[in-house]
Amino acid sequence: MKPRVLPEVFSQLVQVHSMVENGVLPTSLDVEVDAFESELRTWRNQEMALIASDDIAMKANVPDTLLAVTSVAEKATQAAVELHLSKLQQRYGVCCKPDGEEVSFTVLGMGKLGGRELNFSSDIDLICLYDAPGVCDGSGRLSAEEFYTKLVKAVTKSLNSITAEGFVFRVDLRLRPYGGAGPLAMHFDQAEAYYEMHGRDWERYAFIKARPVAGDIAAGEAFLERLKPFIYRRYLDFTALHGLRALKAKIEKQYAQKRLDDNIKLGPGGIREIEFIAQSFQLVRGGHCEELQTQSLYKALAAAEQLGFLDQKAYAALLEAYEFLRMVENRLQQRRDQQVHHLPESEAEQELLSGVLGVDDYGAFLAVLDAQRAVVREQFQQVLVTDSSEESAVSREVGEAFSGLKNSAAYEQLSERAQGYIAQIMSHLSRSDFSADALDFLVRLVEQVLKRSTYLAWLAEQPAALQRLLFFATRSSWMAEQVLQQPALMDELVDDRALQSLPNAEQKSALLLQQLSRVPSDDLEQAMDVCRRFKASQQFLIAAADVAGYLPVMQVSDHLSELAEVILQQSLDWVAAELQQRTGRPQLLLEGQSRDAQMVVIGYGKLGGLELGYGSDLDIVLLHDGNGKALGTNGDKALENAVYFQRLGQRFVHFLSANTPSGRLYEIDTRLRPSGNSGLLVTSLQSYENYQRESAWTWEHQALVRARAVAGPQALKTQFEEVRLALLCLKRDPAELKRDVVEMREKMREHLDDSDNEHTNLKQGPGG
Repeated sequence: MKPRVLPEVFSQLVQVHSMVENGVLPTSLDVEVDAFESELRTWRNQEMALIASDDIAMKANVPDTLLAVTSVAEKATQAAVELHLSKLQQRYGVCCKPDGEEVSFTVLGMGKLGGRELNFSSDIDLICLYDAPGVCDGSGRLSAEEFYTKLVKAVTKSLNSITAEGFVFRVDLRLRPYGGAGPLAMHFDQAEAYYEMHGRDWERYAFIKARPVAGDIAAGEAFLERLKPFIYRRYLDFTALHGLRALKAKIEKQYAQKRLDDNIKLGPGGIREIEFIAQSFQLVRGGHCEELQTQSLYKALAAAEQLGFLDQKAYAALLEAYEFLRMVENRLQQRRDQQVHHLPESEAEQELLSGVLGVDDYGAFLAVLDAQRAVVREQFQQVLVTDSSEESAVSREVGEAFSGLKNSAAYEQLSERAQGYIAQIMSHLSRSDFSADALDFLVRLVEQVLKRSTYLAWLAEQPAALQRLLFFATRSSWMAEQVLQQPALMDELVDDRALQSLPNAEQKSALLLQQLSRVPSDDLEQAMDVCRRFKASQQFLIAAADVAGYLPVMQVSDHLSELAEVILQQSLDWVAAELQQRTGRPQLLLEGQSRDAQMVVIGYGKLGGLELGYGSDLDIVLLHDGNGKALGTNGDKALENAVYFQRLGQRFVHFLSANTPSGRLYEIDTRLRPSGNSGLLVTSLQSYENYQRESAWTWEHQALVRARAVAGPQALKTQFEEVRLALLCLKRDPAELKRDVVEMREKMREHLDDSDNEHTNLKQGPGG
């Protein structure tokens, strides 16, 4: 395409406003409404003329043009809100909450306004809210709903009504709760309750774009934060794909009797399909990937490419197509300031359009347009296939495997959508070669998640991931049982690349810390649940990489041991911080200086030796720093250091080993501590060293060979390593040492070896 030229049709418009460099909004709030509306329209027309001239003359790129139009809409809306709020307050007083604080009013911009991607002659979709009920303090005592309803009506009229100067923006308020039948303004609690109880799929899609654009911006952001669980599911939400397809099919049906091929927004390969592609990634994966939680289509597509959901070539092609289509859309709408998406029919208009786009003729333009739309259509079909007319046959084996389920009362009670998912699952299986074990597992899994449509959608919408799931489940009974107990683990198998590059220790720690940072500091139960889900997902990933052959045996143990260390450290930090909110930090006085005392976790056995298995328990010993005079804790509820560390140790062990609905983190064994079960749960490092030198048995020194500091401050870890090395280097009598080792080994075999003539205990038996 050659550089675009400024067409004659725009020349007069540009000349009229050639001297206007920057629009100046009316700022005086005591102006008459009619004068304000007239001045606002004049300003709007000036701004839009400048935007159009810069756009057509190629002084601005497409994103800058969309942003400029959005800015005009935001400023106009804010000006109207400020004026009418002032007018209403002069008449009715300030609307206040029961505590006397002013009620905050906010305007949410939806759709392209929220995404900062407003086209040249677009409607603006608004939702108007206030933060709490209240009453005006002037005459009339209007309620907050009455007051802000008047405000919304006044703002809408100032923006929407057509006068001699035209209009500012057409306003659409139908996206609000209950649509056209709902109140024009409602408070946050009412709106949140509506979305929790009645929110539909399309409203979730709409709120991806929601952004405060006028009124109290901070209040609007706070409301959207409250609504985030409604918009973005914590799990991978494949039910969203069904909803997007249904919406797309509805649009195609609605326009089936109209010309669709020449509609650059709703037609095949049009703007709407690119929006659907971006939304599919956001809705399905936005709860897991915060990078996708953006109002901007540009940022959403970029995040999808960076996260590996779109390859680089597809991303670049979609971006190019989007900007081309939005440029064409702007040219169509700049012609008469109308919301037009159909290509022109008359030759004169077609010639004008191709000229303003900088192409030789209309045929050349159509060739470029068709090529761009073909790219979009191809990507759309990969993400959101809408043609479901082809019925897939179900094989006899699959039909028999699912016959019991389909004849059950539970199946009859399912929604039509859920039954459709099961039909898709059966269809996938019928087109593939799966073993009887795989079929049996999948039937059990479907029965397990029968009333949870999200998981049925996962199995139906992800045939490649379904194949991986069956591959692992039939090769590892442990993995199969884990999925049956926690179906959310299926999410880990969506992307095979994750199995080939498992996170290292630092990355594991950062992931867990990020999840724990969202937990309130006093919510112990939620923190325990977060750690348990994190351990389950990471351990499942390790097992999948193991079964797939991506990890040698030694690296499997390394990853499992790393995972345990990360969880121990983060759990210790969280429990200590929670306890210290009440007690303060334990203090020691050494050489006249006061400092914090801390605790270190010593891993023994397989944990210490970096040899953990999937079901290993953790042998740990808890030590604290007692080098100095104990001063007690420095908080409001002061405790002696010894008491503080016993409580910390107890809470730490409880955090790890308590059996919650999410299971337990690890079986914890603390019997290797000094004096075993009769000793203190947490001992000072100095007392531990004295015990090891003076009272420990030979087997306790044997255990030290594989002991290792696994959590706690680095200074204490270093001190322990010095103590351990000194103890292991003590001079010993070889004959006595040999006798003690043999006696202990025989005693263990006597109590733990359950070998018989047919079976050998690989761990405790002779040669084990």
